[in-house]
Amino acid sequence: MIAGLLLAVGCTLAGSVGMLLKQRGAVAAPAVLVRHPCAAQSTYLAPSGGFGFRLERPQWTGLLVTAVGLAVLALTQAQ
Repeated sequence: MIAGLLLAVGCTLAGSVGMLLKQRGAVAAPAVLVRHPCAAQSTYLAPSGGFGFRLERPQWTGLLVTAVGLAVLALTQAQ
């Protein structure tokens, strides 16, 4: 039970940090014109499309920890 609570807190913290990093990336991205979204001045495509988006080691670690935590929760739930 304690392990599940600790994993839940860890997942919540990881989600919050991820949201803050996403906001930081959105602020750092150049402006995109609505009428000309693919214009030369806008060399950055929206990350929601997945173009040019690459995960680094910390992101993969976070995904792995989250997946393991969810698997532990699924395996230890009472039926």
